[in-house]
Amino acid sequence: PRRSHHQQAAVVVMGVKIVAAVCWLILVGAIHHRPRLALAFTTDVDEIPFPSNPNNDLNVTTINGTYHRSGRPFTAHIARISNLTRFRIDLPPNGCKTYHTTQDAAAIRNCEFATNGGFFDMTNPACIGNIIINSTAVQLPATASANLGVTYNSTVFGYISPQDIQANTFPFVHLIQGSPWLVRKGISNMNNSVVLDPNEKAPRTAVGVTQGGELMVVVVDGIEKTLVGPDLYELTELMLRLGAYEAINLDGGGSTTAIYKGQVYNRPTCMDVPVPICQRHVSTITCISY
Repeated sequence: PRRSHHQQAAVVVMGVKIVAAVCWLILVGAIHHRPRLALAFTTDVDEIPFPSNPNNDLNVTTINGTYHRSGRPFTAHIARISNLTRFRIDLPPNGCKTYHTTQDAAAIRNCEFATNGGFFDMTNPACIGNIIINSTAVQLPATASANLGVTYNSTVFGYISPQDIQANTFPFVHLIQGSPWLVRKGISNMNNSVVLDPNEKAPRTAVGVTQGGELMVVVVDGIEKTLVGPDLYELTELMLRLGAYEAINLDGGGSTTAIYKGQVYNRPTCMDVPVPICQRHVSTITCISY
């Protein structure tokens, strides 16, 4: 049956309200430095075993190149390890309320290599997303963003439902959330990820593993306000070129920082402009211990 003019008007009004609500949620997420949440909210993960014959070496390199998809240049800083017991998510004391530079946090937590970690609220200090450190839950809101988890013998990438979070289905030693899930099973996962602006150019921080389980932490330099740095498609391309079988994007922009043996290893732009070269105060960090 055909709708009356009143019914049609009601449908239009309801549609406008829904669109407005969605836009408001996106805006709130952007203002508060939140990741772009995925719509799926059931457990959907890939688990990669640790390497079978790890060594204790930490390989840190800087590479320059161009993206195949765009021809744009990049400078990337990569740390690789096969002994994943050296890798952890960490947080200085009261770190969800009192932020630290990555350099200070790395010194406090005795990290040989460290980067900024998960998203956080820049207005009212608070960590965002699931966080487990040394098998202790810091917070578990079970939001529908991609997770990076480390168990005693594997890394886990993907979405974890509130039910599985509460049931401790995965015995995580470390857990952090990011967005989006860049690489899945050796191919780009961007078409399956919900991102507010995947073409935004900015500094980036990402973590991935090879099919054999080796872990890589990647920082790509950039300047957000001058559109220098990779968009998420370019970051995905880079992670694949580096051999990632699974990879997740962490906080980026002015937060992106790499620390190696106590020294700043990249060119952080905490104000999102070319000058000064400076570190933003952040919450969680990734840490490869001495």
